[in-house]
Formats: sequence, C-alpha cells, structure tokens
Amino acid sequence: MKSIPASRPPSYRALERWSIYLASTVMAIAIAVLAGWQWDIVWLRRPIPGLASMNPTTALSFLLSTLSFLALTRRKRSRYQRPVGVCLAAAVTLLGAACLTGYLLPPLAIDQWLYSARLRSGIHDNRLHRMAINTAVCFILIGLSLCNISISGLRRRFSKATLIRRQRVADGAALLTGILAGFCLLGYAYRVSDFQGWLLYFSMAAHTAFCFALLATALLFRTHQGLIHVFTDSLTGGIMSRRLLPFAFLVPAGLGCLRLLGHWNGLLTTELGVTLLVLSIIICFVLVIWYNARLLNRRDNQRRQAEAALLAAESRWSSLVSSIKDMAIFLVSPDGTVLSWNDGAEKIKGYKQDEIVGQPISVFYTPEDLAAGEPKHNLQLAITNGSHQSQGWRIRKDGSRFWAEIVFTPIYDQHHQLQGFAKITRDTTGQKLAQEKIAYLARLIEDTSDAIFSTGNDGAIKTWNRSAESLFGYTAAEVIGKLATDLMRPQITDDVREPIRRELEEHGFWKGEIVYLDQAGDKHTILQSVSNVHGPDGKPDGYVIVGRDVTHWKQVEDQLRQFNTLLETQVKEKTTEISQSNADLRSLASHLQDIREEERAAMAREVHDELGQQLTGLKMDLALIAKRLPTAGMDWLIEKTQQTIALLDTTIHTVRKIATELRPSILDDLGLVAAIDWQAQEFMKRSGIDTVFQSDLATLDLTPSVSIGLFRICQESLTNIARHAGAHNVEITLKKNDGRLELSISDDGRGIDAQRQSSNGKTLGLLGMKERALMMGGALTIDSSPGKGLRLSVTLPLHHQHKP
Repeated sequence: MKSIPASRPPSYRALERWSIYLASTVMAIAIAVLAGWQWDIVWLRRPIPGLASMNPTTALSFLLSTLSFLALTRRKRSRYQRPVGVCLAAAVTLLGAACLTGYLLPPLAIDQWLYSARLRSGIHDNRLHRMAINTAVCFILIGLSLCNISISGLRRRFSKATLIRRQRVADGAALLTGILAGFCLLGYAYRVSDFQGWLLYFSMAAHTAFCFALLATALLFRTHQGLIHVFTDSLTGGIMSRRLLPFAFLVPAGLGCLRLLGHWNGLLTTELGVTLLVLSIIICFVLVIWYNARLLNRRDNQRRQAEAALLAAESRWSSLVSSIKDMAIFLVSPDGTVLSWNDGAEKIKGYKQDEIVGQPISVFYTPEDLAAGEPKHNLQLAITNGSHQSQGWRIRKDGSRFWAEIVFTPIYDQHHQLQGFAKITRDTTGQKLAQEKIAYLARLIEDTSDAIFSTGNDGAIKTWNRSAESLFGYTAAEVIGKLATDLMRPQITDDVREPIRRELEEHGFWKGEIVYLDQAGDKHTILQSVSNVHGPDGKPDGYVIVGRDVTHWKQVEDQLRQFNTLLETQVKEKTTEISQSNADLRSLASHLQDIREEERAAMAREVHDELGQQLTGLKMDLALIAKRLPTAGMDWLIEKTQQTIALLDTTIHTVRKIATELRPSILDDLGLVAAIDWQAQEFMKRSGIDTVFQSDLATLDLTPSVSIGLFRICQESLTNIARHAGAHNVEITLKKNDGRLELSISDDGRGIDAQRQSSNGKTLGLLGMKERALMMGGALTIDSSPGKGLRLSVTLPLHHQHKP
C-alpha cells in the first residue's frame, strides 16, 4: 500500500510556482548574455552602460544551474532527470572552483576560454571581464545547495536526521549566496567606490548579482521545511514575519537612499544625515511594531474567543463521547497512532487510556489482517473515499476476539491538510452470532429431510420448506396464506381432532400419526409433532408442524411383522428338529460309547484271560526247564532263562495293567464303589498324592453304561490332577442325595479360571466329562478359582439308572 502523502498548504504550491518563474528568468538572462557574446551585442551582455559585463563562463554557469534546478525540482520526472540534475550541479560547483584556482594559476583560468578574443578587444584592463571571486564562491554555494536539494528528495534512502542536516546545508548555501548578491546590489545602488582598487576582483556585474538573488530565492522557496517555513506558516509568527519582511527590505534601503541623496546634493552634513537616518529608522520600526502589536492583539482576541468556543465544543463533545458506552470512539493520527480514548473503547477493547494512547492501531488487528496490511489499507481507503466502513475480527487486551463494525473518517484542517482519523468501533459479536445461528437454523430447516411448516392460529400457512414441497407436491408460493386443512385434507375424525386440540392447549405439544392426501390425491402416513408458537406477548399465535413420511416404513413394518411371525414358526420347527437331532446324536454317542466299552471289556478279557494265561503257562514252562537243567557248565543258560522269566513277569504285569485300563475287572466283579476305591489306591501309589475315598453306599445297582461312565469321569479327573493341578491332597466322595447320585472329586491344587474352563483348547478332557454326564442324563459342574483348588461334581438322577 502506498504511504499517505503529507498535505501541503496552498502557499507552498504558490512558492513552487514562483521558484520556477524565478529560475526561468535567470535562464532567460543567461541565454541573452550568451547571445550578446555570440553576436557581439553589447547591451545584452551589459544592460547598464558604464558597469561591468557578465562573463560568458558566468552566463554558462547560470544556464547549467537553472537546468539542474528544473531537473531536480520537477514534480513528475523520469528516472534519468535526477542523475542529470546532480551532474549539472556538480559541474557548476567545479566551474566555480576552477575559476578560483585561475586566480592563483592564470593558465588554468577557464573563465577566459569562452570568447577570449572579444574579452580582450577594446578593453584597457581585461581583468574587468573575468569571473569575480565572489561570483565563483556563489557558484560553489549554488552547486552545494542544488546537490543537497537532490539528496533531500530521496526520503527513502536517508534518515530523518540526515535529511534535516542536508536541508540546513542547502538553506545556508542559498542564504549566503543571497547575502553576497544583496551586498553587491546595494553597493551598486549606493555608488560604493571602494569596489575599485584592492577590492576590484570582489565586484560582480549588477545583473550577475541580480541573477544570484533570484536563484537563491528560488532555492529557498523549494525547501518547504527550512528557513522559508517560518514565513509561510499559518501561525502568528509566520503572519507577522510576512508583514515585517517588506519593511525589513524596503525601509532600510529607502532611508539609506534618502540619506545619500541629501549628502550628494549638499543638503545635509554627515552628522545631521546620520541623525535623521537613525530617527527615521526608529520611527518606522515603532510604527511597524505598533501596527503588528495591534494585529497581534486582535488575533489573540479572536484566538481566545475561538479557544473558548473550541473548549466549550470539546467539553460538549467529550461529554457526549464519554457518555457513549456501547461504541469505541477515538482519534487516530495520520500514521495510525491512537490519540484519544473514550469509556466505550475501554469497555469494548479492554485497554485503559494511559495504556493505549500513543500505540498503533495494529494492536487491535489479528495476525492474518496484519500480514495482509489491513490497517494501512483501511486508512488509505478512508482518504480515497472520504470514509471507510469495514467488518472483521479484532483483538482485545486479554487476547480474546470480537466481531467489530468499524468506520474510519479522515479529518482535515482549513488548508485541507490531513490531521488524522476519527474511528468508531461497535462490538457486534452477539449480533453476528445470532445472525449466524438464524442462518444456520434457516439452512437446517430448508435442508432437513422432514417436512417443516408453520401456521397461524387460524390454520393459514406461514412458512413451507423444500421437504414439505417434495412431500405434498405444493410449492411455497402455492400454499402461503392458505389453510393447511384445505390443501392436505387430513384423514381424521372429530373424535381424534378434539384430543389433539386439548393436548395442545394443556401441554403445548402433540405427537402422533395422521394420514394426509398430497396434491395428486395419494395417501401418506405422516408421523408429525405439533408445537405451539408464542408471540412477543407470550400468547400462542400459531403452530410449528414437523412431519415425516412413514408410509413406506409402515408397509415395511407390516411386512416385517408377517416375516417375524413366519420366522418364529420356522424357528420353533427347527428348534424341535434340532432338539430331536441332539437327542438322537446323544443316543448314538451313548450307544457308540457303550459299544466301545463293550469292545474294551472284551479286549480286556481276551488280553487277561488268553494272553495272560498263555504268558503264565510260558513262564511255568521256563521255570520247569530251569529246574531240570544241569547246573554244571550251564550257568549262562540258567542266567538267560532267569532273565527271560523276569521279562515274562514284566510282560504279564503290563498285560494286566492294559487289561485293567481297558476295562477294570473289579468294576464288573465288585461294582462301582469298589472300582473307585481301587482306582484311588492305585492313583495314590503312582502319583504320591494323598487320596481319600469316602462313600456311605455299600453297593450300587447301576447300569453298566452309568457305572463305566462315572468310573471314566473319576479316572479322567485324577489324570488331570496328576498332570496339571500340583495338588497334595485329593478327596473323592460318592453319595446319594434326594434321589440323586453325586460323585465329587476335590483337590487343593492351583485351580483354573473361568475363562480356561470355557475355552476349547486344553480343556477337551473337561468337555468330554461334561458330555459323558449329559449322555447319562446328569450334569457336571466345576467350582474353581486360581490358587484355591478345584471341585468337580457329577450329579445323576437314580430313578432310571438302575439295571433293568
């Protein structure tokens, strides 16, 4: 964004125009003098007869100076004009320095190079046509002033302090040039004869001094913030200086002329002339002082009246601004600095006056707006458009954000110079949030899939969303203002309508299903809710109806109900079939188990009776052979026979063990009680675990399948204890309880958790025992927890477990 240019008063623009006029006049004089030397026109190079001519090098230097001045001070210039102007200014400075050097080294006197023949022709003392020393000094000063005007124009490359120093150099050089030129002009006016003799080379031509005076004035006019600023200011000092300046130039010069005229005509003696001159100066200055004092008093009275009116206006304005609490009203400088602060600003933004005055307005903006250059952009738009309104998020002192409406208005003085901005900020966060909520609710109502419309107390439709259009077939334009009952024709009777009306009156809400007809006459079952809408006075002034078409769902519900009925029937049939299949499977499994046990019993008998007897007979034969063998020389044979007999003993023991495991004969011979007691004793011998069997039953008359099933469960349980439990004691009980037979095996081992009991990995033995219990018509339960042992119980009903 471009920086905001500082406004300049009209007097500055007038001085700029006059500086161009003065420089153009000097250029015209320089060109005329050069033309006079070129075509030998005496009155052009010496307009006043009897006085010195302007040296051609002097005229050339004036031409270069004016060209440099015009190039450097032009408001709109190309990129090459400034370097060209600086080069011309440097050339002027070098010309002046070279002419000064020429007085010490005559061969280097460049002021004699142009038109040298004409400079010497007809002149008794050719030194009169040389560039005077003070002329050369003035050109050096003019060059320095032009160079510093060039540098002061580059505001972006130099600091403010550097610009001030350069400006002072430019003003000082121009002012010294004017003083030297004024001294020469007054010398010519007062016929100072001391310019001859040893001051010969300090004299300059009259029109040369005049050109220096014009050029110095033009330079001073272009430095707006320098010496000339005191005279162009609109303050009292500037006004008084502008009124005194003509007297400062004209009165002393005029009185000096009058004094010299009296002396030249012999009317006044030196003493009397000096006395009258001093008295005249005193009288003139007293009159000037009186006149200015009178003007200053009048201005002070006006200023006091204006200040009083301004104070009253400011007081009223301050009271008005301070009384406004819901708006932040404050002043901002042209560069964006806060100048004032009201109570509303403190309330909205959180800053106290001493905390924020002097701070930039950028502290109110979000980082995103700062990155986009929003503060300066708003100020520029206010200048361009006369005012600027905007909205956006702003930052409070505590870092919280609020939505603000902002108005910037530029403030100008009587010279149309920008003084700052008035800024008004309103916190509209609540309004914005409310608008967003309203807009969101409106979009929600429009975009929802439910039909939503509202009616007055008379039933006339007020609002109608898109889903209502899609459901009933009417557009909003077709239904607004019409009765809902006439359009949708609800299929309800008075007996239904009256309870709805009564519930709305009592509770303000009703929900239920109603059948409506759409535009085409098709029926729709609508699940709708009706709510009362209250007006500003709190009384109901209409209804809001939210409806959803459930016609399809009602049809689906009927179909689903029929399907559920059919499914329940099929499930019952399948459940019966599965139950029968499970019973058949258990019967088959029980039959297979019985067959396996019968096969194992037959195998055990064959192994015990046939193989065992044959092995016993073989042992007896070998023992008989061993007895009848001669002892002498047959030791190895006797030893070998004895080893064979030992191997047969082991084999016979193994055969008996296999036969017992296949089908313990004690179970068939002595019954279940004796078989479990024998199994407990054998388990204690093999595992070393103390095992106790307790039973209050002498004998049990059970079917073979039940006896072998209980025995196998006991056998499997003891095997699991030996492998996994790490127990030290086992207790087995067999008893009757309420017509039921209960077998219980308990240990004090590590136990198992419930998750392991229900898993299908390493607990297949448990599952097998449960299945055996189920096939016997009983149930198996396990009571265990980690570290507290395990208790396994099998319970069977006795009424059908006896032998037939």
